[in-house]
Amino acid sequence: MERLDYRAVQKRELEKLPERTILFLEENPDTLFSDVVELPFLLVSKMFWDVSKMYDVPVRGKEMVLLDGANGFAEIYYMPVYPRYDCLSKETIFNNDHSMIRELMLDKNKIKYVPPVFEVAEVEKDYLICRLDFIESILRRGAKGIKLAELKVE
Repeated sequence: MERLDYRAVQKRELEKLPERTILFLEENPDTLFSDVVELPFLLVSKMFWDVSKMYDVPVRGKEMVLLDGANGFAEIYYMPVYPRYDCLSKETIFNNDHSMIRELMLDKNKIKYVPPVFEVAEVEKDYLICRLDFIESILRRGAKGIKLAELKVE
């Protein structure tokens, strides 16, 4: 992490980050490269990135290479900046300081014209919302290690 300006990462200031960064992983012979990494910041696999582009999602990002040199594992990821939209219903339930969502509900009128992949603008934490056809597309391509949750739309 010392290779990255973490403040720039948090503020999505891509211009302050190098085009490609190599991030060294803790050595582990059982490393699994999932298609979405949530922590310490959002990363998506090359396949996820390519499908986003195929669906004309206006995403920007920087290339990150995750490397476990001891075991000879490496994978290309992207630190994406997906468009952010105010999309939450009034029925959405937040935690006490409004920084995280306990129960997410989308407002159907607010999501009429959003791309197939976007982020929720109303909170600091990254909430990546994907349309069903996009999810089916990445699953057909063998997506692994992702957590899916069905969302309610009001």
